[in-house]
Amino acid sequence: MLSQTCTAAGCDRPTQTNLCPDCTDRLRDDLRALGAGGMLRVRVHRDRVATRDQLAAARPVLAELERRQAAGEPVDEAELTWLRERVATLRASGQERAVAYYHRSLCAELDLTIARQQKFGVAGAGGGARPTSSPVPFNRRAAELAAELRNTISTWARDLAETYPHLNPRYRSVASAADWMATVPGLLAEHPAAGEMHRDITGLVERVRRVIDRPADKVYLGQCGAELGDGAVCEADIYAPPGRAVVQCPACKAAWELTARQDYLLKAVEDQLATAVEASRALSRLDRPVTAAMIRGYAHRGRLTQHPPHPHDPYRYPRYRIGDVMDILRELEQEEAS
Repeated sequence: MLSQTCTAAGCDRPTQTNLCPDCTDRLRDDLRALGAGGMLRVRVHRDRVATRDQLAAARPVLAELERRQAAGEPVDEAELTWLRERVATLRASGQERAVAYYHRSLCAELDLTIARQQKFGVAGAGGGARPTSSPVPFNRRAAELAAELRNTISTWARDLAETYPHLNPRYRSVASAADWMATVPGLLAEHPAAGEMHRDITGLVERVRRVIDRPADKVYLGQCGAELGDGAVCEADIYAPPGRAVVQCPACKAAWELTARQDYLLKAVEDQLATAVEASRALSRLDRPVTAAMIRGYAHRGRLTQHPPHPHDPYRYPRYRIGDVMDILRELEQEEAS
């Protein structure tokens, strides 16, 4: 029996706890993004046969990360998972076809932004990218946001541990604290100040994403993939400025038509399985806006099939076929047009 209303700002759904399932999912997903990353980014390579050199290059990196993890040293969990999967794929099939990879956590991306290591620019006359301003070694806005994030997450993590003393948390950083909080979504929803926690954390994550993301006025068109000779392909990312129908790769100068390129990328990821958050971010980057809550809603109403979680996902999030999500979006567009 649903006896009260969700306490998250702007939500009036009935719920048994202080947060409804959708708001709980958003809070958990945002905490997970801060701690472990795992956001899908579309990249398309051509199929190519794996060589001994590829395995020889990947194995020592994987071994070093696993050594550090075993020794209790901090490691990039997303990178470790990706390397494990890549080595397993190369050994099993001798083929490599990557249509997606996992981002660093938002905390790690924010650290990079503070140091101004991200490269943003605008298209020049020749189609290549040129910096919008002279590079500086420090991003004050990102640093101030990182300090606010550190204070907010540590405060709520401490409050959660004090409210539920049986938890016995272990964390040494903002990222690990957020990651720990994401493992107890039921307690987040039951927390007496759940609505305030939801407001503070989701609002901060939204601001972090605005700081670290590329400018919203450019459309991401994936990895170039143009042939360079000797079987090599261009691995530069390409973005289309607003209003431009054709864009050049900033590295190899290959020309790509916007609509055809988007269709190509969407076709490439049709069979990709992704969590609701990953599918939402991937499709939104390709000009097919959809939220994670909408995807979960389609599944709840029986319009979308749930698939088993990724075998390395510690949170056991269900996954959805991206092509099935696109089919629903097309149906909705047709319904609105009729």
